[in-house]
Amino acid sequence: MRTQTNSNVVTLTAWICFVAGLGWTVLLLYAVIGTELTRTFPLRFFDWVVEIQNRGTSRWPLPSHSEAYYLTKFFVLTFLLECLGIWGFLRLRSRSKSRSSART
Repeated sequence: MRTQTNSNVVTLTAWICFVAGLGWTVLLLYAVIGTELTRTFPLRFFDWVVEIQNRGTSRWPLPSHSEAYYLTKFFVLTFLLECLGIWGFLRLRSRSKSRSSART
């Protein structure tokens, strides 16, 4: 019983990671298309990334960071979310393969 519960928790975690990675990818595609291709946003993509992170910092008493800081933070977050999404996909794929081989 405990192994089944642990397996369900891992599967649920894999689904959450996969959906988060997929959602982040869709959001990035929307932002790139909106900023670079259709020009619906008034900024370029990297300017938009920095602007999004600087919103609401006018009330922050400390000076804002450099543009490189915000871009690095964005790329690290993107890397982590995409790696989690890939891990979730691979985990779900291996689980479905093990289920199908157990049925035969």
